[in-house]
Amino acid sequence: MSKGTEILALISLLDDDDPEVYENVSNKILSFGLSIIPDLENAWGESFNPKLHQRIEELIHQINFRSVYADLEEWLNDDYATILEGALIVARYHFPDFDKDEFFVNFNKVQQKIWLELNQSFTPLENINIFNQVFYTILGFSGNYNKQAEISDFCINHVLESRKGNSISIGLLYLILAQQLELPVYGVNLYRHFILAYQKNFIFDYDEENFKETIFYLNPMNKGVPFQRREIQDYLKSMQVEEKLSFFNPAPPKALIKELLFYMQYYFVSRNEHDKALEISQLKDLFN
Repeated sequence: MSKGTEILALISLLDDDDPEVYENVSNKILSFGLSIIPDLENAWGESFNPKLHQRIEELIHQINFRSVYADLEEWLNDDYATILEGALIVARYHFPDFDKDEFFVNFNKVQQKIWLELNQSFTPLENINIFNQVFYTILGFSGNYNKQAEISDFCINHVLESRKGNSISIGLLYLILAQQLELPVYGVNLYRHFILAYQKNFIFDYDEENFKETIFYLNPMNKGVPFQRREIQDYLKSMQVEEKLSFFNPAPPKALIKELLFYMQYYFVSRNEHDKALEISQLKDLFN
C-alpha cells in the first residue's frame, strides 16, 4: 500500500464509533506530522460530516501544537536563539499557517522607515524620540487599550499587520526593531506590566546589576514615553507590591518569551479555555 493510499484509508476511519479504532487511527495520523495536514484539510472540505469535521480539526490542532512544542524546545537549546525567532514560534500556536516570508517583508519595511530617520550622532533620548515618532505616529502602532483582549494580540505577526498589540507583544516588536537598529533597548518584566529599558551599552551577560546601566525606561503602551526608576517604585507602591530587582532589570530573551506565554496562559484561564491554557502551560514548562 502506497503512503497516499494509506493516508486516505486512515482518514476514512476517523469517524468510526469504536473508541479503540479511533485512538489507533488518530495516533497513526499524528505520527505523519505536518506533512499530512493538506490531506486532512482536503478531507474536511470534501465531507459534510460534522463528526469528521470536528475530529479532523482536533487532529490538525494537535499536529500544529506538537510542531510548536518541538520548535520551541529546539529554540531553548540554541545558545544563539533570538527573541524574534521565539516570538514567531509562539505566534504559530494561534496562526499555524501565517506567511513567514510576508512577515519579514513587512518587518523590513518598518525597520527601514525608522532607520532612515535615526542618526548615530544623536543622543539616546533624541534617537528614541525619533523612533517613537516614526513607530507610533507615522506608522500608526499603538497599545490596544479599548477593545476586549484577543489571543491574536499576543502574536507578533498580527501586531505587525494590525499595528496594535498589548504591552508585551508591542513591546517585544519595539525592542526587536530597536536592537536591529543598534539601539540598546531591552525588555523588563514588571509586575502585571511590560516595559523597556534603554541601556548605556549592549548587554552580553544578563545579571542582577544591569539596571545600574539603565539610562531611562520606556512604556510601549504609551507611545514609548521615557521615564525613570522612581516611577516604577511609585507604581509598585500603588499596587502594594514589594520591590524586586527583576522589576527594574533587563531580562534575557528566553525570560521574555516565557513571560509572553505566562500572559497567554492567563488569557485562556480567564476565559475558561482550560485545554488551551494547559497547552500553553506545557510550552511554559519547557523553560524549567
